[in-house]
Amino acid sequence: LAERGGAEAVAALQPIVKDVSESGAGAQKAHALWALERLSKLDDDTLVRAVSAKEKEVRVHAQRILTEKKTWTPRYDALALVGLDDKEAMVQRVAVEALAAHPSPEHVRPLLDVARQIKSADSHLTYAVRLALREQLRPAETWTSPRLKFEKWTEKDLRVIADVTPGVRNEPSTAFLKSYLLKFPDTVARAPIYMHYIVRYGPEGAVNWALNDYLGQHPKNLAVHGTVLKAVLQASQERGIKLGESERTSAGGIVDRLLNAPNAGEQQVGAEIAGSLKLTKAQPQLLAMVTRKLPEAVRRACI
Repeated sequence: LAERGGAEAVAALQPIVKDVSESGAGAQKAHALWALERLSKLDDDTLVRAVSAKEKEVRVHAQRILTEKKTWTPRYDALALVGLDDKEAMVQRVAVEALAAHPSPEHVRPLLDVARQIKSADSHLTYAVRLALREQLRPAETWTSPRLKFEKWTEKDLRVIADVTPGVRNEPSTAFLKSYLLKFPDTVARAPIYMHYIVRYGPEGAVNWALNDYLGQHPKNLAVHGTVLKAVLQASQERGIKLGESERTSAGGIVDRLLNAPNAGEQQVGAEIAGSLKLTKAQPQLLAMVTRKLPEAVRRACI
């Protein structure tokens, strides 16, 4: 019907969607909606009724039609938000996809509200929300929008934002991650991921911030020092920048503490980083460690 087109096809389809909001013939109504959409004859009033239809299949496809809209309007925005509150997870997921396809700072808060309510077993909706949030946050200007009220949002909300930020890849988002890491020191498990991102996409001075400001919060956690320094070095290489003199001094201090650590794993990390940075000052200690009774992996790293 969509390929043949014409007034005859439209006339045949319109009676099918006349009672689109009522029960029955869900598949037929969904197909009719798509055919009318392809013919550019699906009016907004019919789409409004379809979004709140009694048939789940109709509601799902109404949201899918919204996803493919080339021109987005406030009315379509409102219809997608209706889908977020649907009792069926499938409809919610497609509504989330519609918002992902049409990013706006206004969508961030509603998506976070959905994230709060997702059942742990629903991995599909979880993934869809994460993807949609990433798409909302990709435009750099979104991070300065008054709609993003980080100071008023809960810790759980901020953790969700931080979790998707490494997929955003813009400079303004690194400022959020910096404040997040300082505000919640218990995020050390994900610190290497976040630190890699901050150095890779952040402004000048990100390396110094990572090695001094952030690690200064964890002076006794040598394991974190090692993993963060490795992440910083990798991100610097990917970005094509070299550590400055002060940054190399900070890195050298970390390596020295790692080599003198009682833990073999931390010693190995220190030796590996010393090799990556070609730290000549560490050579005497590395040579001494080769002759000691240390695990083979540590001795090999020192060599």
